[in-house]
Amino acid sequence: MCLSVLLSCNKDDMKAFNAQNRKRVDYSSAVIVCDGNSLTYGFQSSNPATKSYPALLDADAYFGTTTVYNKGVSAQETQDMIDDAVTDIDALYSGSVPSVLVAWEVGNDIYYNGSVSDAIDRFWSYCDSRRAAGWKVIVVNCPPRDQSTDFGDNSAQYNVKLTAANLRIKDEWYAHADGYVDIAGDSRFQGYNLTYYDADKVHYTDAGYEVVKDLIKSALLQI
Repeated sequence: MCLSVLLSCNKDDMKAFNAQNRKRVDYSSAVIVCDGNSLTYGFQSSNPATKSYPALLDADAYFGTTTVYNKGVSAQETQDMIDDAVTDIDALYSGSVPSVLVAWEVGNDIYYNGSVSDAIDRFWSYCDSRRAAGWKVIVVNCPPRDQSTDFGDNSAQYNVKLTAANLRIKDEWYAHADGYVDIAGDSRFQGYNLTYYDADKVHYTDAGYEVVKDLIKSALLQI
């Protein structure tokens, strides 16, 4: 494809072209780091050490000798991830095998600070810096949460903000990441289905984290 044709393409064309022409990650031996908040940690699962989505990825035979790290921290927000990234995340980067980072936040940033724009800007800053350090980055959007926020939003107001953040992630991820996971768009995470949502309607059951793992695995296989 010549440059003149590429310049006339829209962003969806560019994403399709990039997907068709990049070399896939070899997961027979790789590093996968999962960074985020309590949803990455696996809070409210029966056992985060075995039932969080990173633990489920690690147990998946497809990934062979790949090492999966769970860096999720309950109540962590994006600025915490930025502050810790060089020592806690980039230290795990490997120059000898593929290194992939799954970044899942924004929701807590909005919960504590209230601003969609600031939360997205911080998230992209985090992702851009990790890519500059060599990582391939997959971003995950924000499913609904039935909770009032520390900032003062009720549940309905909070979810309006999460929806606005998700629209920006969908529209902008290709400029800041290598892959995108639309958990919020999955029907199993709409309507607070208690098969997948914990009773707190924020975190997930073991079945919910299994779905998260499958969706993220699908994205991992696309990069």
